[in-house]
Amino acid sequence: MLQNMMAVCFRLLLLLLLFLAAAVSAMDAVTEAWANRVIPLPKQINVAGSRVLSKDEITLCPTDSEDGRIATAIETVQPFAGGDQGFTIKLILTHDRKNCPAKLAKALAKLANRDQAYAIEPVMTSGAFSGFLLVANEPLGLLYAARTLHQLLTPSLNHRHIEIPQVTIVDWPDLEERGEWGWNLSHDRYSIAELKMNEVEMHATLGFQADGSPSATLDRAFLSESKRLGVKVVPIIRHLEQLAVTGLFTYHPNTAATPEPNKPLPSDYQPAVCFSNPASIDLIAGWMSQLLAYEEVHDINAWLAESPSPCFCELCRGHNSFELQTKSLLRAFAMAGADHPDAHLRILLSQASYRDNDRVLASITPGTRITYYSGQTTYDSSHEPMIYPLLESFARSGQWLSVYPQLTNSWRTVFPFTGPHFIKARMTEFVEKGLHGFSGYATPANGYYDFNIAAAAEWSWNSSGRSARQFAEAYATRLGLKQPRLFAEWADLIGRTGWHLAGSRTVESLIFAAGGQVFIDGFIEDGELFSTEKPIEYGKGILAEFPNEASLDHHLASAQQALELAQRADEPLMLLESRCVLHTLLFVKELESVVDVFQQPLSAARTKTIQQQLDAVDVTAQNLTAAMIGWGNLVHPVEQEALHYRFRDSVDFAATIAGRLRTWAEECQIVDPLPAYRFHRIASWQTEDFAETADLALWADITEHVQQAGAYDIRLFFLNGASGVDTRAVTLLCGPTKESAQPVFVDRWDGRLSRYGRYLEYWLTIPEKPNNLAHALDRYFIKAELSGPALNLPQPRRTSQGELLIRKSWRDAKVNRSIH
Repeated sequence: MLQNMMAVCFRLLLLLLLFLAAAVSAMDAVTEAWANRVIPLPKQINVAGSRVLSKDEITLCPTDSEDGRIATAIETVQPFAGGDQGFTIKLILTHDRKNCPAKLAKALAKLANRDQAYAIEPVMTSGAFSGFLLVANEPLGLLYAARTLHQLLTPSLNHRHIEIPQVTIVDWPDLEERGEWGWNLSHDRYSIAELKMNEVEMHATLGFQADGSPSATLDRAFLSESKRLGVKVVPIIRHLEQLAVTGLFTYHPNTAATPEPNKPLPSDYQPAVCFSNPASIDLIAGWMSQLLAYEEVHDINAWLAESPSPCFCELCRGHNSFELQTKSLLRAFAMAGADHPDAHLRILLSQASYRDNDRVLASITPGTRITYYSGQTTYDSSHEPMIYPLLESFARSGQWLSVYPQLTNSWRTVFPFTGPHFIKARMTEFVEKGLHGFSGYATPANGYYDFNIAAAAEWSWNSSGRSARQFAEAYATRLGLKQPRLFAEWADLIGRTGWHLAGSRTVESLIFAAGGQVFIDGFIEDGELFSTEKPIEYGKGILAEFPNEASLDHHLASAQQALELAQRADEPLMLLESRCVLHTLLFVKELESVVDVFQQPLSAARTKTIQQQLDAVDVTAQNLTAAMIGWGNLVHPVEQEALHYRFRDSVDFAATIAGRLRTWAEECQIVDPLPAYRFHRIASWQTEDFAETADLALWADITEHVQQAGAYDIRLFFLNGASGVDTRAVTLLCGPTKESAQPVFVDRWDGRLSRYGRYLEYWLTIPEKPNNLAHALDRYFIKAELSGPALNLPQPRRTSQGELLIRKSWRDAKVNRSIH
């Protein structure tokens, strides 16, 4: 009897525990559903139900402040509050002791990065949920509270009634600074600010007045608007060996470095700066002083030289150039910052300083901030950790360290990369190693990398919050995709495979190879990535993170599985990225195979295999090109003339590599079935073309090369010379003669050709030709506008040679399985 009663009691206790567990699980599920609307995930969040109200039942009670960030916080919440009484949302700073609960003020005071910490607490009146307190120590934190509430309520914004969660939040960031440097910041700062990213770095306009005095300016409207958004602006003094572009040596030729004796000067040579000359320091101090005069500027980031640029004058010879640069910057900042005690100098390391970074760190004064950059090691998307022991020790000692990581496939590519695992690993490393911040690089615009930018915001704020899948689901929820969990499953697959592809620098290396160059240790050099005598090897180069063929096949299968998930989801974003990744993996597998066959002894079987494999490469290149242009047009639609050259190169590289392989096959007497899709030379420029003018218009009759309507590429290629050229536009014209031809299509944008980037590709569209006698004699011409070496350069520096080429493009091709 007693045993039966005990058994019954045990069962009842077990049922009670199961009931309580289910209740907790259900409550967690409710909180998670609401939290999926918020990026980044708050550190502490709990939802205890919700309430539905009309907008006119909600009122906003702001704090009194003239701070622009408070005004932005009010604007952020105001769309949900249309009444003058009822459910009340109060914005409060903790110094307002009259209105701020003491417990909240005490809790927020103890948090890391307290200027950004905030709390959202429900107000209960007679047991009923009747309002919110949004509380923060500083205006920036209050803006973040408003942004979090806005994300929670946004799905109801366009409805008559708003569902309001009874949410309790206490939140603060892991990293002090979370930002970007670079390109499209005037536009992208709005979207990153919504994700609580709070810093951008931008080049100051550096130059000189007519009397030679230094001039440094920033856009005042940009500064004030950025502050209103909660975004700190850090002006940049460009790489110190590149100051010639400011006019420095025009006005102050005595500051120019002495080049190394008896060594030929490189193409496009510009002198570096002599940092043993006090005038150099005075001029930099003048720039710094003017930048610190802006109310919104509290830090300046000065970039060390990113290519070896020592001065060989008597005073500099024998001294480490990066120690000289560092000490000169410190002296200049001491002069400029005397009236700005709260200002900070940041010094950016570089790939050129990498071996001497220990000397740089040993040279700085207390309070100097260091930013880690290297074209090889921070513009890197491999699985290797980024912060190496020297800098990790520096950060853990309490010194201020930030980093410039790329957040993309590569700095040189514009290629799809939904990479939750990659971004989580990077941000977690930065947090765990004690960094203060990061300024990510995402060229040329965040629209191409929206997922990774949001992921960086997520895990730099809360590195121990969501898993990769959980974040992907939250991202899809916020984006309004139909099946967030399916998206998360897809992101898990494509993200792992995409990381290996990015970590191998596959697309980056093939883009350089398309111009006969390689990227080694952060420097661009002429060279061959592969050849008939240089194989592609697993575990190295473009297959660095694919140790063997089985590994590549595994990732091909994962990409195929991701494509099938994308087809189930019926989301173009997922479909196009899946195709880009899948076709790139297939392309590199076919490339490795065909290069290997070319190295085999001559035989009929070898020739047949090469022909079959080249045909397969063409099909894959066609599919990849079509997928890439489709993806770019979907995620970041802009006019053609606004397309960045790095995107164009990312679209076109596969066709170029496929064409190069076809030239190898000529010795086998293999007929090319698609000659129109290979480059053909149509014009050239020589040094003599610039004898009397720096401006040049190159003309070519291309009628015989454009027998079909559609997309074409015009490649401008720098062959050699002491000076590169600037490109302006390529125009397509049609008419009986060059003189009478009228413009049909123009691709106008500015580019630069030199030893650092040998080619650019302008895109043209050939229209369907009218079938009538009036146009029977019409021909097609192109005009390429160039600017060559300046007339005031010494004659030995005024040499330049290059060529123009044309081919039909696969940009307008359909996904295909046959080249015929």
